[in-house]
Amino acid sequence: MQLEEKKLIRNPLARQALRQKEWWFSYVHDPKAQVYCSWSFARAFALDRFRLWICDLAGDGAWTVDRGLYLDRRQEPGVLDLRHRGDLDLEYRGGAEGRAVFRARGQGVRVDLEITRSPAPFVRRDNYFHCTYNLLHHFFNRVRGEISVGDRRFEVDSYDGYYDHCFGVVPRRTAWQWIAVQNEDVALASLVNHGPYAQRYTQVFARGAWHRLSPDVDFEYDPADLMAPWRVRSAELDLVVTPRRIHRDRIAVPPVLPVLVDLQHNELFVEVEGALNLGGEAIALRGMTGVAEEHAGRW
Repeated sequence: MQLEEKKLIRNPLARQALRQKEWWFSYVHDPKAQVYCSWSFARAFALDRFRLWICDLAGDGAWTVDRGLYLDRRQEPGVLDLRHRGDLDLEYRGGAEGRAVFRARGQGVRVDLEITRSPAPFVRRDNYFHCTYNLLHHFFNRVRGEISVGDRRFEVDSYDGYYDHCFGVVPRRTAWQWIAVQNEDVALASLVNHGPYAQRYTQVFARGAWHRLSPDVDFEYDPADLMAPWRVRSAELDLVVTPRRIHRDRIAVPPVLPVLVDLQHNELFVEVEGALNLGGEAIALRGMTGVAEEHAGRW
């Protein structure tokens, strides 16, 4: 199965049309340039959506571009190919050789990034009766280029890049906590999904390979104070998660009576320390950074 190309078929007569969803999420963190930048494309039955979030980690500057749109129907088969033209020009394209480009122009923002993906992705496919879910994760991506916003300019050259593509037939109402973090040697992704589609997974890349850990993970945090430290714990894992920046995204479609989309999505740039027990070996986790999410709503 090709996991890069667009999968959602926007057809009101399609089976389970309202529950077809897919999204692409990427970030780069460059500790030298002191910048965190994430971007996402999401597709559901009624609308596509793009969001770009840029954080100046040396100061308190943060910039967001958030736009409902329709991605171009034209697409090269079998590859990542997301494009939009207008007052906001977007291009996210990649081939089978593991290289990609992301470009954004408009609303005071200019982003030009070249991405070289790691050769060892984490792939998962789930089938829960009437729900299906497919995902592709790439950690340790090298990202080079330039991010300009307002009078700020960031020269990026970092191996702390991340990419995923997720798609499937999932419930209209969803809620989850998720974390994806990495340092030079270790990457970790953990998801707890609530409700009728209670998907869970925890995967860690260490000692040169991916390992499946217990999916029974507890995310302990204060929903009223998301910037307070979190704990993520299981029989094999104990993480202290320190949020450094937060983006709160409230989406309602239509705005007055949101019958199509009504959700709250919170993304946090985080620093992580902790410990991992991998096959009886204790591994200290230090200097990890990445993303944590809290999500709840209908879409």
